[in-house]
Amino acid sequence: MRLKFLKLSVAALFTSVLCAMPIFAGQWEQLGDGTWKYKKDDGQYEVNCWQWIDGNRDGIAECYRFNENGILYVSADVDGYTVDGNGAWVVNGVVQTQQVPIPDAGPNNNNNTNNSNSTAAADGWYLSNGSWRYRMNSWDVTSTWRRIDGKKYYFDDMGNMVTGFYDVGSDYYYFGTDGALWTNTFLLDGVYYVIPDKDGAIMDEVSELDWWDYKRENEESSKSNKNSSSNNQNSSKNDYTYEEDRVDESDYAYEVFKIVNKEREKAGRGSLEWDDDIAGCTDIRAEELVELFSHDRPDGRSCFSVFDDEGVSKGWSGENIAMGQTTPKQVMESWMNSKGHRENILNKNFKKMGVGCYYSDGRYYWVQLFTD
Repeated sequence: MRLKFLKLSVAALFTSVLCAMPIFAGQWEQLGDGTWKYKKDDGQYEVNCWQWIDGNRDGIAECYRFNENGILYVSADVDGYTVDGNGAWVVNGVVQTQQVPIPDAGPNNNNNTNNSNSTAAADGWYLSNGSWRYRMNSWDVTSTWRRIDGKKYYFDDMGNMVTGFYDVGSDYYYFGTDGALWTNTFLLDGVYYVIPDKDGAIMDEVSELDWWDYKRENEESSKSNKNSSSNNQNSSKNDYTYEEDRVDESDYAYEVFKIVNKEREKAGRGSLEWDDDIAGCTDIRAEELVELFSHDRPDGRSCFSVFDDEGVSKGWSGENIAMGQTTPKQVMESWMNSKGHRENILNKNFKKMGVGCYYSDGRYYWVQLFTD
């Protein structure tokens, strides 16, 4: 399983749609029966969706829910959320807000509101109403996975960082108090949660009292499967790795990035910037290496086509791949001892990079992608 890392996504809320882009232009309209609708600048009405609306253009948007006829819900519970008497989404009585970019206030802007000194919140982490959110390109990340500083996070449809147990699609995951995805089998409150691979999806729950019997049964099943078909390349779903203390592959990937900058510093090159979008591409490429260890992808396209697939801009680009090395130090030594790989690592034209590490059938697969 592989989840793409998207810059912004639109999430389904039951039968409704969550519209994540805050609206600046438009106006509220009250009907004769006292209900409200919101008319956008193009003359269309918000219909059957949630929408962040900055009605007074103060840079702060509230979230509202409209029915299939465009009527605003007020003082209601809808889609599992609560809206107050003004129709704004509230949590424990607190109106939820989202800071949005202020439109340009230059002389050529018809929407000049004399806010020329106003600016949007900086990209990156910020705390809002007790929940952590992450902003990219002046918009909150919503309803998607995000890899940040080498760790994986999930943000719900309102942009809040998820913690604890959480369902994403049909899969079940656990996120630490810091929001980072746990990707190894772990013990919590007397229950082992079995995670067979780096994607982090929980496959089974086993009582601590039954754990050793469970392990033994699955290990015996794994041996039996391997003995019955030595040429079978598809490992059994029961062939788990029970190394609760095994290092997370995302930690390994980020360690490679740090070693790269140490090598560049020694060579008098500028440090590279970690890029989460590029890292999402390297995750895809690292998993593809299991099927085809090549700079070509399994579908025959160039490795750099992953940038196009994921919407990542590129100019000067480079890729390093490796397999079999078991630590960041080992793979970096291999690359630095190879002329072509070393040239990529020290290339003065590159400014950004991402690193992917994928573990499969007892072997690590490594990818570096560089861009200017």
